[in-house]
Amino acid sequence: MAKQGWLRLRGAVLVALLLLGLVAVASCRPAPPAADKTGEKPPAAGGSPALPPAGEGRAGAPGGEAPAGDGGAPAPPNKGWAGPAAAAELHPALVEGRWQVGPFANLRSVGWVNPGVAWGWGDLGSSQAFFTLGTDGAFRARDIPQECEPAGPHPLPEGAGFVSLHYPQAGEAPQEMTGWYVPMEGEPVCLGPAEGLQLSPSGRWLLRFCAQGTFLHDTLSWRAAPIPAIPPGGFPYAGLDVTWIDDSLVAVRHGPGSTEGRGLRLVRLPDGSVAGELSVPGQYLAPLPAPGAEWLAVLHINAETALFPEEAVHPVGAGQAITVYSRSSLASPQPVATAALALAGGMAAGLTWSEDGSRLAYAAVAGASLGEAGFGVSYDGPSRVLVASAPGFETEALPLDPGPVCLPLCFSPGGRYLALESSAEGGQPGVGLLWDFVAGKAVPLPQGLRLYYVEWIGEDQLCACAADPSGGLLRPVLVDAATGERAGDVPWAAPYWSPSPAGYLALKRPLEPGDPLAGPDMAWVGGWLVLYPTRKSP
Repeated sequence: MAKQGWLRLRGAVLVALLLLGLVAVASCRPAPPAADKTGEKPPAAGGSPALPPAGEGRAGAPGGEAPAGDGGAPAPPNKGWAGPAAAAELHPALVEGRWQVGPFANLRSVGWVNPGVAWGWGDLGSSQAFFTLGTDGAFRARDIPQECEPAGPHPLPEGAGFVSLHYPQAGEAPQEMTGWYVPMEGEPVCLGPAEGLQLSPSGRWLLRFCAQGTFLHDTLSWRAAPIPAIPPGGFPYAGLDVTWIDDSLVAVRHGPGSTEGRGLRLVRLPDGSVAGELSVPGQYLAPLPAPGAEWLAVLHINAETALFPEEAVHPVGAGQAITVYSRSSLASPQPVATAALALAGGMAAGLTWSEDGSRLAYAAVAGASLGEAGFGVSYDGPSRVLVASAPGFETEALPLDPGPVCLPLCFSPGGRYLALESSAEGGQPGVGLLWDFVAGKAVPLPQGLRLYYVEWIGEDQLCACAADPSGGLLRPVLVDAATGERAGDVPWAAPYWSPSPAGYLALKRPLEPGDPLAGPDMAWVGGWLVLYPTRKSP
């Protein structure tokens, strides 16, 4: 009997953010270049441009200009970039055992630089601030005047600053989007025209996509070199064809598309040479690198039956076969697969790697179809959940009910548990469960949880969300993995949050009556950044 699957909301949100042209950061997770107008150095012989020597650190050049010889454009005149944010406006405070900072008229993003240091970006009324807040209360901030408003800053390693696109303001010259590196102290650096940015997994390299081509920046010196083997694409799709495998190799989707499909070009970095290509006529190849980069899974999608949701760049991740390649094999011009996971008459969906890269979980379903108006995906049962283990990738089916469609969501950090979603009738949100590999059994999750924000907080605890009793917003819910029972609810609704394996949620607490900036129009956008401990103190 056909059952309705559920496309997780966070996937739809990610697509929406990418369509807005925000910075893409590879972890976690698509036009030929125009004529050269920026004076970049031509590629070295053989199409392998060489980066100039790296500098001593992430210091910008004086005057806010990109370092000489990097191929970037001079910075526009200084428009009021300031140094550290005014201490009078931002002071972290310890409230009921939780560090918090604010209030913000609009707290736009939160995340983690490392397990003990969170970062955020928000409006302070007349200005904006990018900041880091440690679980020990250590605090740093950088003022960002609104006339220099970035489009989604993303932090560099250890909170050394951030990179971001910048939309030009009315009357501002040049009238094109630019990329910026903004240190926590000192002058920002304009990297040049930019329609998209991508940081490498470690943050050591930055790809900048613009009409003049694709350029690779060394994030120690900010010097750059062109990478002709990577087409830049155009806004808002710039960079969406690129998947980082590790800091020295990327997979680039290329080909005509339509019924001919698209293959993968493997490009070495930093030299920009082509290591090899993967292609199968009539198929779209979708790359999924394992954490640690030892393996690359490739999903094969039939071009004749590929599903493209409204505004999507790539087809839905439901294909007819999976091939797995070792990292060492990708150095060959024609890589040979380590394993081929065929599906007799079915489709593979919901691919996810364990955090150590040793296991690949996926669902074998009977079919897939788009929802109304081209949004959402329905999967047909019966289904099986399979786990393939390295190095041979022999598969084992989990002994679950084959009736409802069951899709893998994510492994726990240590790999003991696999979170899954079992679909419901009529396109409603499904029921969550955990598979315990040690006990060999399924652990049901509480009813009423929304599973599109499932995140692990260490090996024994995860966070999902539920409708807030007050209505409107969602409330984070902590779940004990061993029992599947609620371990506690965050005491307020939060529109978004980010977990740390150290046992914290970085989340937004909405403004309340009496808070500065509070008002009827600020409940959703305004708020405080709170570091919420998820485990009770002994």
